[in-house]
Amino acid sequence: MKKGTLLFLSSILGATALFKGTRKEDFQYTYMGEGDYWIAQYKIRGNKILRNIKKEFTLIYKGDLKEIENMKELRYIYETTTDGGAGAIFIDKPVKEKYFTCISYDMKGTTKEDEEILVDIKWERDTKTTEKFYIRNINVQST
Repeated sequence: MKKGTLLFLSSILGATALFKGTRKEDFQYTYMGEGDYWIAQYKIRGNKILRNIKKEFTLIYKGDLKEIENMKELRYIYETTTDGGAGAIFIDKPVKEKYFTCISYDMKGTTKEDEEILVDIKWERDTKTTEKFYIRNINVQST
């Protein structure tokens, strides 16, 4: 019984040491940018060793809510050199908010800290409208 308890405690201590050692590998990047109609924010948080990554992509409409209240569809793509994402939101009632957020989790590689990310947005107002712009990490100074 003592050997089992000792083995269990050793396992716990070993796992704790592993996780403490990975704290310095934790990262969080926030990329932001805007076009004429939309502001985009892309947050990435995770750990480089454990590869658990949370991605949060948010679009905020800059104009008056009345301009998009009858919007039926919003599509977006964001592209990096290592990954990216895309989404479509189909709306069947009047829009009540000016922001749209998508959260995902994965274990893939992460976006580079100093990368520019291309955002491509398509939405339906009175006519179909498209906007493209870049977002950049707000914590990295441009050279």
